[in-house]
Amino acid sequence: MNKLIKRGIIFILIFFAIGELVIRTEDALNGNNFFSNERNRLATKNKNPIVPYTIFGPHFYAEKNGVKYISSTHHELYPLIKPENTFRIVCMGESTTENDVSYRDYKIHYPLLLQKMLQQKYPDKKIEVINASYAAYSSAHLLVVLLLDVISWNPDLIVISQNINDVDAAYWSGLNFDYSNKYGTQQFLPDYYDKFTTLNVLFQWSSFYWYLENRAQYYSEKFQQKKKLTKISYGKEPPKLGQEIYERNLLNFYYIANKWNIPVLYSTEPLNSVTGSFGYFFWTENNKTVRLPLDSERKDHHEIYNNILKEVAKSTNSYFLDNDSLFGGDPKYFIDEVHYTKLGIEELSKNYFDYIVSKNIIKQK
Repeated sequence: MNKLIKRGIIFILIFFAIGELVIRTEDALNGNNFFSNERNRLATKNKNPIVPYTIFGPHFYAEKNGVKYISSTHHELYPLIKPENTFRIVCMGESTTENDVSYRDYKIHYPLLLQKMLQQKYPDKKIEVINASYAAYSSAHLLVVLLLDVISWNPDLIVISQNINDVDAAYWSGLNFDYSNKYGTQQFLPDYYDKFTTLNVLFQWSSFYWYLENRAQYYSEKFQQKKKLTKISYGKEPPKLGQEIYERNLLNFYYIANKWNIPVLYSTEPLNSVTGSFGYFFWTENNKTVRLPLDSERKDHHEIYNNILKEVAKSTNSYFLDNDSLFGGDPKYFIDEVHYTKLGIEELSKNYFDYIVSKNIIKQK
C-alpha cells in the first residue's frame, strides 16, 4: 500500500512537472518570459489596477520611455498635455461606446474611426478622439471619470452616450441615488476573496496550476444551470426615481463641463428593434434582486431615457445627435440588443462625423 501511494505521488509530481513545462513553453512561444508567471491572477498590479472611486474600469494612463500618456480604453496613447493646434474630443459612455467586440474582431471602435475621418477632413489640425468608456458604466461612473480625469485632459468637446446601464439600475431592488443597489452587488465588486484562496496563494508560482484553475472555472460556468429572471410589468414607464436620477446625472455632467468651458454633445443610444434581455440577467445570484420589465415594455423604457437625454441637451443648449432615429432599430447594425456590428460601428462613426462637420464645431476653435 505504501508503495502504491509513493508511486501515485511520484506520478502526480511528474504529471505536474510536464504540465508546467508545456504551459511555460507555450507562454514563451507567445512572446512571454518562460520564467515568469503570466497567468497568475493574484499578480494584478500591472494588469488590472484598482480604479479609485469607480471600483472597476480601465486605467486611463500609461508610461512609455519615462513619459506619462493618456491611455484610451483600447490603449491608444495621447499626450497628457494637449499639444498646440490640436482638437481633442473625449467620447464617454458604456459598452456601446467601448465597442469591445468590434475591437477584438476588427481592431476598430467608433472613436478611432471618427478620429481618422476628422483628421482627413481637417489636415491642418491634429485631431484626437479619445475613447474613455467602459462596459457596465453608468452615468454615475462617467461623472467620476469626468471630474477626476477628463477635465484635466483639456478636451475641446465631450461626447456622451449613455442609457442602458442607467435604466437597468432601476430594475435592481432598492434603487438608491448612487445606484449602489446595482453596483454594490457581488458581480460588480472586486473578487478579492475568490482570488486569494489557500490553493491560489500556495500555487501562485505555477503556470500549470493557473491553467487548470482557469479550465475548471470555465467548465463550471459552462455547465452551471442558469435560470431566467422574473419579469414583471412596470407599465410603459420605468420607475420614476430612476428617471430623476438619470436626468440629475446628465445635468450635473453639463454643469461640470460648462464650468470648464467644455461643450458637450449628448447622443442617444440606438436600440435593436428585436429586443431581449442581456446575458448578465441570467446570473443566478441576481434572481433575488432583479426584476426585469416585460419584453413589450423594454423599448418604451429605452426611448424614455433617450428622450430625457434629448431634453437635457435642449435645456442646456448643448449639442444633440439622435443616433437611435438614424439607426431606425435595423437589426443589421446590431449583434444583440444594443451592441453594434462592424457595419453599425461604421455607421455610428459617420453619424458623428457628419454632425460635427455640419455644426462646424472644429472650425469654431
